[in-house]
Amino acid sequence: MANPFYDNSDPGQRFISGETARGGDVDAKFDEVAAGFDKADQRFKQTVSVPETDGFELPDVLTRKGKILEFDEQGKPVTQASASGIRQLEQSAQQSASQCGLLVNQAQHAAGLAQQAASDAELERQQASDQVALASQQVALAQGRVDAAAAQVALAVEQVTQAGREVASAQAEVSRASAQADRAEHEANRAQGYAQAAQNIVTPANSVKSSSAGQQLVVGDVVLVKSAGQRYPMPLSPAVGAEVTLRLGSFDDTLLGYSGNTAERIEGGSDDYLLNIPNIACTFKYFGPTEGWRLI
Repeated sequence: MANPFYDNSDPGQRFISGETARGGDVDAKFDEVAAGFDKADQRFKQTVSVPETDGFELPDVLTRKGKILEFDEQGKPVTQASASGIRQLEQSAQQSASQCGLLVNQAQHAAGLAQQAASDAELERQQASDQVALASQQVALAQGRVDAAAAQVALAVEQVTQAGREVASAQAEVSRASAQADRAEHEANRAQGYAQAAQNIVTPANSVKSSSAGQQLVVGDVVLVKSAGQRYPMPLSPAVGAEVTLRLGSFDDTLLGYSGNTAERIEGGSDDYLLNIPNIACTFKYFGPTEGWRLI
């Protein structure tokens, strides 16, 4: 007999029936048989098998064709997906691996781009930092110029303020000078009045009258008024160019009487005319019905 584990088919190695066998040969034969059992045991250990009590039956050829053997949750062998399905899964896995490789390449390319972008960004950041430093220097320089300009403005303001004070002082001086000029003009007018009165007094064509009471004036009168509260009616129906002169004493309430004729108004008014400046001489001249009597 012969099998993968033990071969006893060679007649030269077989014992002959009825003959005496030596112990060494018998032991050698048993050693070969034991070695065959060892091979069989090793083969069984490398073979999927189930106990007879599990009731497992190998599926028929058509059922197990193209399938693979797996073990379920209870450890029993079962047939599952076909070999072609496994191949499809392997192909799908290979495609997935290829796609993963492509994605890895793309990711590496993107990482390279990102690294380049980071390098460019760092360069731009450094350039921006340099520009900021330059701008800071320019700002500091501009601030210095602004401070210098502010100091100049402050000095100019102080100078303008001082000039304003000087202008105000000059204006005050001008005001005082103007007031003095007004007083001087007033005094000059008074002096001129006195001079005119004196001239009228010495004019031969006029007669000088001294009066303490109001009286009707006539053309050419030169009257020295000696008392307060007097009223002197102006000449009636005067001709153009007619004049009268009054020189007042130290009082300010002498009246020139209005005749009631609008052609003989005094200084444009239809009422008595008040002489309220003491110690002056004044001459009134008749300019016609439109102007009436006017102080000259």
